[in-house]
This record gives sequence, C-alpha cells and structure tokens, in this order.
Amino acid sequence: MGHSQSKGLSKTQPTQIEEAQTASRPERTSTDVAKRKSDPPPKFECQDQLCETCRGTLASLPFRVGTGGIERDVAEIKESADAGCHACAIFHANISLLDDFASVFGTKARIYLTMSELLSAPIFLVPMSITPLRYVLRPAKDVEHLIQPVAIDSSTGSELSINCAREWLRVCSETHTSCRQERERGPSHGYVPTRLLHVAVRNNPDTIRLCEKGDIPKGTVYATLSHCWGLVLQHKLLTTNIDELTQRGIALSTLAKTFREAVGVVRTLGIDYIWIDCFCIMQDSADDWTREAVLMQHVYGNTHVNIAATDSSDGRGGCFRSRNPQIIAPVKMDYGEPNGELYLTDVSLWWERFEKAPLNRRAWVLQERLLSPRVLHFDSDQLVWECNELTACERFPHGVGELVPPRLSLRGTALETVLRSAAATGLRGQEMVDIWKPVVRAYSACKLTKNSDRLIALYGVAMKIKDLLGCEYSAGLFGRDMESQLLWEVDDIKTSSRPETHVAPSWSWASIVGPVSVLPQWDQTTNEEFTRRLKPEQLNERVLCEVLNKAALGTTPEATPSTSHEALQVRGYLCPVFFVTQSEAAAWKGAAREFRAEDEPERRAKDPWIPDPLPDDNGDMWPLRVSGTGWSRDSGSRVSYSRFYGDPRTKAVVSSIRGNKDASFQVELRYDVVAEHRTKEQRWLLPVYAVTEWEAVDIFDMDMYRSVNGLVLKMDGGESGQFKRCGTFKIGSAQGFEDQWAFWKGCQRFDVKGGVKMAKFDKVFVPDKEAKTGRIFFQEKNRRRQYTVSVV
Repeated sequence: MGHSQSKGLSKTQPTQIEEAQTASRPERTSTDVAKRKSDPPPKFECQDQLCETCRGTLASLPFRVGTGGIERDVAEIKESADAGCHACAIFHANISLLDDFASVFGTKARIYLTMSELLSAPIFLVPMSITPLRYVLRPAKDVEHLIQPVAIDSSTGSELSINCAREWLRVCSETHTSCRQERERGPSHGYVPTRLLHVAVRNNPDTIRLCEKGDIPKGTVYATLSHCWGLVLQHKLLTTNIDELTQRGIALSTLAKTFREAVGVVRTLGIDYIWIDCFCIMQDSADDWTREAVLMQHVYGNTHVNIAATDSSDGRGGCFRSRNPQIIAPVKMDYGEPNGELYLTDVSLWWERFEKAPLNRRAWVLQERLLSPRVLHFDSDQLVWECNELTACERFPHGVGELVPPRLSLRGTALETVLRSAAATGLRGQEMVDIWKPVVRAYSACKLTKNSDRLIALYGVAMKIKDLLGCEYSAGLFGRDMESQLLWEVDDIKTSSRPETHVAPSWSWASIVGPVSVLPQWDQTTNEEFTRRLKPEQLNERVLCEVLNKAALGTTPEATPSTSHEALQVRGYLCPVFFVTQSEAAAWKGAAREFRAEDEPERRAKDPWIPDPLPDDNGDMWPLRVSGTGWSRDSGSRVSYSRFYGDPRTKAVVSSIRGNKDASFQVELRYDVVAEHRTKEQRWLLPVYAVTEWEAVDIFDMDMYRSVNGLVLKMDGGESGQFKRCGTFKIGSAQGFEDQWAFWKGCQRFDVKGGVKMAKFDKVFVPDKEAKTGRIFFQEKNRRRQYTVSVV
C-alpha cells in the first residue's frame, strides 16, 4: 500500500490463533468461542499491513460473533493509521467524519468495537453506545467485481481520479439506454440555457467568458455546477457587470477555488461550456431570477454532466481533496474454509455520511441531483457517480451494488422507470410512495437560506413528475391520490415551525419548516428495521373524503412557483370535538374515576410540554388524557388520568357534545407545531381514510386492525366556513370499537355551523356497526349528506 514497515505492523501470519486472540481480547470479554479447544485453529491470511491489535481482532472475527469486543483509544487508532495499518485507517477515517465527534468526545475518546450478527445481515463491528460506526464483512464474490483493479492516488483531483470520472461518463454516454432516452425524449431536448460560461476561449486559457443565448450554438453540450454559496459570494452576475463579463470575460485567477477547479474538470472532460447559477442568473434582478428559477427542470435536465462540489460549504473549499489511499481500498482477508475470502469495508456508513455532506444538505441541490442525467460528486475522500443505471465511487467504480441499502439512496434510477414500475402494481398510492415520499423526506430535512424558497426550490422536480403523471400539482401535493397525501406528518414537533411569512396553505407540508413524512400510512410497509411488516396490499386503504377542486389546482393566479394561497374544497364528514376536563368527567353519572395531578413546579421546569404559566383552570386538568390501562364507559371502572400537555402520541379524551359522557371517546392527536397543543379552542376532526395497521403480539405474530385517520382542523375567519389544518388524528380499534362508533355518531350529527355547507353526494362511504362484534364497516351509498369545507 506504499507505506513503510513500522513497529506494530506485520504481514506475517501468526503461528497460533491463540496469539491473535491474546493481542485482541479486552479484559472484560467473558467467553471466546474461537478459543474453545474443540474448535480447529482457523486459517487467517491478510496481505495488507495491520497493527497487532487489528490483526488479532480480525483473525478471530468470524468466530467471535456476539462474544465480546475490544476497547480502542481514538488517538491510538490515528497513530496506528499514520503508521500504515490499513484497518485503523478505515476506522479513523469514519470516526473523523462523524458530526461533532471531536467536540463531544475530545481527542482522548475511547470506543468499544463489538461484533454481532443480525439474522441474515452481514457481520458488523459496532462501537456501542458512543458512535454509529459500522464495518461490514462481505464475501469476495459479492464485492470483488466492483473493486478498482488499479492504484488509487492521494488526491481526488489526480489524473487517476479524473480518468475514472472520464470512464464513467464514456460508459454512460455510450451504453446506458435509459440515461440517453430520458434526455433525448424530454420535452426540452436540445434546450440551451439563457446564458452559459464558455471555458474554451481560444488563445486565452486563463479566461472564461459569459455568453448570451444568441451567441451559443444550437445543441451545445454543456455541464452544470452544484455548489454551496456560503455567507459571502465573491463573484456574481449583476446588471452592472454583465457587459464586462460578456465582452472582456473573467480571469480564472480571480475566481473562487471551487469555480477554478470545476472549470478544470470540465475542460478535462472535453466540454466547452458550463452553467453556474451565480454567473448565469442576475443576482440583483428579481425579474431575471424569477424567470430563470422556473427553468431549472430544463437547465439541469439537459446538462451533459452535473459537477458537484459535495464536500465544500462555500466557494473557498474547492472540489479536490487530499486523502489516504488506504481508506478507499477494502481490507481483504482469507479465512480458509468455511468462510473463505472476505472484505472489510464501510460503504453503508460512508454513504450515510455522504448524504449529509455540506452540499447534499442544501435544499436547492436535491432537485439538481434528481433532474441531472448524470452527477459527478467530489466528496471528502473519493469521487462519486450517479446516473440512472449506475451509482459508483472510486472504491467501487463498477457500482455499489447492494452495498448501499435502498432506503439510503435518494436516486436509484430514472423517474419514469420508477413510475412505470409503481404503476404496474395497481396499488393506490404506490407511485407517490416510490417517487415522491423519499424526495419530500430528504428535501424537508435540508436547509434553506430563505423559507420563501420552499416551493420554488423543488418546482423543477415537481413539474417533471407532474408531466409524467399527467395530473394536477399544487403546493407539494399531486392531484393523483391527493386525499391520501393530505395526512403528512412532522417528524419532530418540538423543532417544527411555520414560516414567518406565508409560503403555502396549511394543508401543504410546505407550510412547515422541518422534516416531514408524506403518506405515513406506508411506513409500516417500508421500514427495513422491522422484519415483520405489512405488505402494501394489506393496507386496504379506503378514502373517506374527496377533494372537489383538484382540476383547478395550480391554475389560479395566486398559484405561483414561489407561494400558494389555494384553498381545497373537501367534501366529507366533520366531527366537532371539545376537550374533556377533570370536573366534567367527574360529574358524569356513575363515574368512578381516580385522577392524579402533575402540576409540580419542578416537573414544569423540566418538561417542555407543560405550559408555564399553567392554564387558567389549573387544578382542573385540561385537556384530559388516559394514562392508565384503558378507557371504559362501564360504571365503576377506575382509570387514571392526567393533563394532556402536547405529547404528539397521547390519546386525549374528547367529546362531540360538551359535557356529554356518551359522546366522548379517545383520539390520538398529532399536531404540527407545539403552539397548537396549548389552546382551549374547539377543534373539528375530518376523517380522510381508514387503513390497516398492526401491533406485535409476540416475536412471530402480529395483530392487524383498522384505524380511522384524518385532519384536525380549526375554524378560520369566523362564519366563513374556512378551516386551517393544525394536525392529524387517529382512532384505532385494537382495544375495541366503542371509540370509533362514538366518533362516527359525532360525524353524522350534522349540526356544525359557522358557514359550513352541507349537501347530498353520491358514492359516499357510510359507516355502520356489526350487531354481534361491534366492528365498524362501510357501505357505499348515494344521496347521502356530507359537509363541504374550505381548507386554507
């Protein structure tokens, strides 16, 4: 590997496996399966340089699963890596990539490497309870065909690295059918941006020049650049300097490092033009920015390759990085029979870190990645390639294969390929789950300098999907299966917020700042951390409402790419609810309840959910929640209650008629922001769909039940009949059907006022209850009354 021999490093094999175990065994290890006399001494060969500690650990690795581990000092790992230990180089590279590791644990941190095997999963080395590092052993047959057969240099800007990029581009251009077809079949095929930078200026290689569209040859091949601006952008296009940039050009020596190196890459790849946002959009012209911002679908969709300065937080960072070549190549080990040759690598963790790189945290770049037919990333330690048919890196230049879990890969293939595959299942919502759910999940977690860009920064991707689906689009939701998309959920209510200025209507996830999940009902079918999960067809989703004005969405004058004020006209049921207080519940006839107060000042100081000061009715616990074993209307039942402070998964006790015990039921409330919890205002529940869910019964079995899910609304504008979304609700039936039936009785009372319209509709799902079991079922009937509400 190009490192000299040093103390503690060896390429020779130990004569006895006991020597390896002695070197690697921590004092607290209790049992070592590999050391049992009944086991034959295993074979271990490794041609890479390893320190004594790593050699001993790796030598016994396949035979010590779940039997202990080894404690390592981080500083010692770095010293060993610098001395040439291949395994320590990989370990330390990943440690240093962890967010704030040094500031949290310091330079004297120690990690504990243990070994475990989960079902059929590969073997992992995991520093338990401190860091999430994972190092996986893979059989040679699984990875050897993916590994780089030639040497790896010490810089990502080296000739070897650029040659690797050039080969990716050649193979993609010549052999990837879907990559060519997506670009050639697009509605904007042959598109030329408004402006481009000419990087191949004749007789003046030290200068690049800005060209207007009229001066750019038709069908010009160009590259694009994805980069982080940072706090200060030294060079940019203005109305005052456009003449200078188009006539005299720009001296390369005056540009930021990222731009200089990107120009060098483009020239090396044989491309004469590049599009860079800060040079191709006037930064002091709102009109020019608005015109160009909506063209991103075409600009990136027609690029030959998108260059991404992935590891740089601003223009000073550049594209290229120095590196230790050892951290790229996996460690190859031969254990003989029955394990054979195995490779120690860390691709899963590396990919997670890659997705959290400075550039990939930027919201604008997500659509740049998705729209570009090819992306060449310059990451912290290697080049990464993404196109419709290949995801590769210098470590695995022929593709990462299945080494990167699907849930971690934002882009796996062409959008239209994913849509065709989803449509083939015939399952309601499958298309949105496969293509839109991961996009929104990643996008909403990214950072935006201006919250006002929340809609426009994803507009290009949304328009491409809209065209492929052939449906309406407005404010982050598509007309196809729109009802199912209404029940998005925030990931963390403690950190979610609404923008100070209006961006989107309350029914849109874009009205929230913070990570959100769309189509959450599908989570139980896609969560890879659970071996038991519902099959998509088992969801059996039944939509209980209808958006009446889908055809008009996106066509109103207010529906600009930057903001949306569109209102949804929704017909469905509506249940008014009041939060039950302690005094109300205690006054119910036959009620035998015991209550407990949780108003201690010291607890208030620690619990962010408890309002301070407390509500006016302090002592009358409001709202009431169940904190005992269950909810029963039988006389004499004893259930413990406490105040409902806003835990997003708490089941509150509500009533559709104030003070009426028979109209009360439990409902799980999930508000969008903390402020919505701390209110005594009346709320309305609008059921959206019923779906199958499951609960674990034991290690092997699960119990399936049906739940009703919908929107929590608050009235907006007095008697106008308008509502705003403030969260979602769920009423399950795992413990019985009384709550659901009480809810449905409240929905069909039809006494809601406040300007709400009511009419008869056809194809309405009407709830009913089986006499013997109490199970709720639905029958489709015509000429049935429902409300029509406006959600703004």
